[in-house]
Amino acid sequence: MSASIDKVKIVVIGDSGVGKSSLVHLIAHQQVLKKPSWTIGCSVDVKLHEYKDGTVHQKPYFIEFFDIGGNTAHKASTKIFLTSVDGIIMVHDLANIKSQENLKQWLNDVVKQNENMSVSSSDYFSNDTSSKSTTANTSTLNKSQTYYRQQRANNSHSFDYLNLPPILVVGTKLDLAKTMRNSNHLRNASPIAIQFRADEINLVIVIDPKYLASATSNSVKLEKYFDKVIENKIAQQNREVFKEKSNMFSIQTEKAQRNVITNANENFLGFKSSSYNSKLK
Repeated sequence: MSASIDKVKIVVIGDSGVGKSSLVHLIAHQQVLKKPSWTIGCSVDVKLHEYKDGTVHQKPYFIEFFDIGGNTAHKASTKIFLTSVDGIIMVHDLANIKSQENLKQWLNDVVKQNENMSVSSSDYFSNDTSSKSTTANTSTLNKSQTYYRQQRANNSHSFDYLNLPPILVVGTKLDLAKTMRNSNHLRNASPIAIQFRADEINLVIVIDPKYLASATSNSVKLEKYFDKVIENKIAQQNREVFKEKSNMFSIQTEKAQRNVITNANENFLGFKSSSYNSKLK
């Protein structure tokens, strides 16, 4: 039965200690990971998801989660797991702004391993003073969010050429962040989510199951995100089929054109030869 079920691959990236493994375990098994440990290299987990659940298009899919270890010392060994990606979940610590900034580099690592992905270097704002000046201060965070919104409004075309799979941004340790900072800004979309047009959910420090309980807003967002990943893969497969058929059509058309030219040349040469022979007579 399992062989007949299609699958999609989602990589889960982010700094070490932000809660990636706990998140994946909760999504895949609907229970808290009691003794989380450091992930070295990559850990894989699977969830059975009903695509377009409750509709005539409902179909089961396996969601494969590739939980990428966040230790930079093992980054070279994790590259092999970043290929053939259908979706990306970027996890950061809401109480640690640096972990959010580092997501851009993690995303860059994924893009480098996938030829079908591309993103303008300017979208990383690597030399942007406004992103460098982002701190835990609430007013600075709000300024940063305003900046990204203005960039998107004033230069909306610059976001159209992003060739990336669906992205979900997950902020963890929400309860800790609320005690450290003004919680008002946590209700707004984060700069990284705005920048890459990503969906976003925020969870607490222990990844409490109630935050992803059935019918909750976070659970609905997650289900819709999985559907989006599947839809994107189906669209990609259709594009590849269309491209293959287009190439076949082009080859056949070119061959037909060559045959027409060849036949025309042969007919012309035959006519010219017969005319010449008639003159000799």
